[in-house]
Amino acid sequence: RLGYALTQQGDEVYAVLSHKTRFPTIKDRYSARMGTALPNPDLKPEAANHFELGVSGQPWPGGKGQAALFHSRVSDQIQSRPCKTPLNRMHTGFAPVPLGARSLENQQI
Repeated sequence: RLGYALTQQGDEVYAVLSHKTRFPTIKDRYSARMGTALPNPDLKPEAANHFELGVSGQPWPGGKGQAALFHSRVSDQIQSRPCKTPLNRMHTGFAPVPLGARSLENQQI
C-alpha cells in the first residue's frame, strides 16, 4: 500500500497493487465427487492482478469516510458450472464441472 497524506488529520490518497495465485486442489483436479462432477486434471493455477485507488479521511469532526475504485484481471479462472446430465443413476440434479483457461476483468466503485 502506497499512500500520500493530504492533511494532518489523516486524510490520504492511496494505491494498492497485488498479485495472487490459487492452485487447483486435488479435489478440483481428480475427484468425481461421488459421481456428481467431472474431474479435470489439466487445470492450471489461477492468477489475479489487482489494482485499487482510493481516498480516505475525516470529512467532518467525528466522521470517517473512504471511497475506492478497483480493477482485477484474472487468468485461468477456476470455477464450476452445472452439468445438465446426471453422471450416475443416483444423482438427479446438476453436477459442477471444473473449468479452466478462462480470463475475466472486474471493475467496481
